[in-house]
Amino acid sequence: MSVLARWLRTPERVVRGLCVVLLAILFPLVPACAAGPVEAVPVAGEPPVAVFGLSGITPAAVAAAGTTATLTVHGGLLESTDVVRFTARGRLPMAGVVTSVSADHAAATEAVDLTKAAPGAWDLMVASTSGEALFIPKALTVSP
Repeated sequence: MSVLARWLRTPERVVRGLCVVLLAILFPLVPACAAGPVEAVPVAGEPPVAVFGLSGITPAAVAAAGTTATLTVHGGLLESTDVVRFTARGRLPMAGVVTSVSADHAAATEAVDLTKAAPGAWDLMVASTSGEALFIPKALTVSP
């Protein structure tokens, strides 16, 4: 009796061999999108999942040089540990100190020392503790 005949006499081996053949035939037929990224789908009745983001700054984005401004940054998943910076080309960055965060983490209040700030437009940069950093160009205008 040949080796193949002895191997095929075991029913488990026959089934295993058929499974391998079927997988070899069917695997190329699986659509490529089946291996794509999985997106979270909200369950009915549950709130949508929030993401870290910036949507704006208040008050009207004008502050006087030589003062300490209290500003509110609006967005999503804002935390008290976020790093807030105002930057402008050719100028030293100004740090904002987070003083409070809303209960829904959609707004954070910052105190920004403008005593040495040069007049002009400043960009807002907020970096989360997860390493993400977002920018709003010309978010703050410092008046003379």
